[in-house]
Amino acid sequence: MERRKKWKEKMFIGAAAFLFFAGGNVVAEEKEVVDFREMTGQEMVQDMGAGWNLGNALDGHFDLTPGETAWQGAVTTPELIKSVHDMGFQTLRVPVTWGTMIDDENNYAIDKAWMKRVKEIVDYGIKEGMYVIINIHHDGADGAWWLNAAAEDMEPVYQKFGGVWTNIAAEFKDYDEHLIFESMNEVNGGEEEISKLNQTFVDAVRATGSNNEKRWLSIPGSGANIGTAYEGFPFPEDTVENRLFFAVHYYDGPMGLTETTDITEWKETDCKNLKIQLQSLGRVFTKNGIPVILGEYGCIDKGNTADRAYFDEVTARLCKNMGVVPVYWDNGYHDEAKKPDYGFSLINRETGEAWYPEIVHAIMRGAYLDGTYQEVVKNPTVVKAESIALSKEKLTMEAGAQEEISAVVLPENSNDVVLWKSQDESVATAFSGKVCAVGDGKAEIIAFSQSGSVQGSVMVQVGKEGKVSEEKGMNGVKTAKSGKASQNALLVIGIGAVFMVGAGMVKNRREIK
Repeated sequence: MERRKKWKEKMFIGAAAFLFFAGGNVVAEEKEVVDFREMTGQEMVQDMGAGWNLGNALDGHFDLTPGETAWQGAVTTPELIKSVHDMGFQTLRVPVTWGTMIDDENNYAIDKAWMKRVKEIVDYGIKEGMYVIINIHHDGADGAWWLNAAAEDMEPVYQKFGGVWTNIAAEFKDYDEHLIFESMNEVNGGEEEISKLNQTFVDAVRATGSNNEKRWLSIPGSGANIGTAYEGFPFPEDTVENRLFFAVHYYDGPMGLTETTDITEWKETDCKNLKIQLQSLGRVFTKNGIPVILGEYGCIDKGNTADRAYFDEVTARLCKNMGVVPVYWDNGYHDEAKKPDYGFSLINRETGEAWYPEIVHAIMRGAYLDGTYQEVVKNPTVVKAESIALSKEKLTMEAGAQEEISAVVLPENSNDVVLWKSQDESVATAFSGKVCAVGDGKAEIIAFSQSGSVQGSVMVQVGKEGKVSEEKGMNGVKTAKSGKASQNALLVIGIGAVFMVGAGMVKNRREIK
């Protein structure tokens, strides 16, 4: 929301792309373009699971000068993102304000330090095997800044928009399908202006080549409003078929955004109204093969945790059944001294623990358990898992391979969601029973009940044991590169693919969404 106080086969591109002399030594840099796994929209939605927004971090700013702690106090860490993943979130949306980091006098080049930080956080998610969405966020907020779709002269806006996306896309062009670009956030404007901005975005990204020629791109309508889900929505022309998402946001204003405690209850009739709002997404898009990302949803804290959880679980369940990716809006604001604090935050960004585990659990039930939205109830009784039986106890894999493990939970009427995590993501990642081999070594993959009642594990061996031991130091830490990875690349893998990456209200506290 705007200012809401809200693989095996590798292509080597220039195995020695350039040579330079350092201290008399010739140093060669290798760049690799990783395999891009081409999937249908339905397959992408299934793989993306439930999502979470790192809101008010890289999108926070003062007078359009972005700063990671401008609107919230925590510096994002790999440990935070791992915790988010291990709670069951498989998609990470990273809103980004570029603002004064854009050099208008130098072909809209992006400040190197800011771009480096964006890439670091993207890589935190990629390391966990998550899908990551980045965008242009508050540059278009309220028509106050340069990305103004109501400007008297739109030509400079189109030019800058295309130039900025050219520079962003070029930095990430070799990433695989786990990175998704979203053209803009909630930019309000006429259909003609929004349509031309989206076309400019697609053209700019595709022109940068490499994996950007086939990357998934996310296209919003005006304001990312759910009301723009109508027959004949003007999608951009593209050079590749079936590679565009439709992006939309949804908030229930009286309950979810208004900072009073007058309306705190989410009722069954509200669920029906939400279904009607979301049905247009299925009718217009998903049934026609166009996947949808609900990039933001949620409710502010009004001391009504049970109703917030009910809303989020119903939303996630409707999205699951309609083929939509639900991405919760977390604005990073939580004040324990205020009751209520009117914040959206679910996760403590300092500790990685949930402020409201009931709501996180509800999202996972909605997103990963079968059933209709009518079967979702407020304050449900959680039937804890008593046992988890896994289909495999050991796996021997090669880097880049993928295996699936099934889990049988007893009792059969348990509504305790099974989650997955890896003890070493440099060896293997895991999500929803899919294990992906990353690099030589051993890693324990743990399947555990959301309630914490039981768990099971699978030991994964990637590569040959003898080779692995040679690459370990006395303390067991890898000291030499795997033969699968380039010397100057970081090997990261997501579900079923390898990544080689070169070495309108702020929900008051800025985006209170």
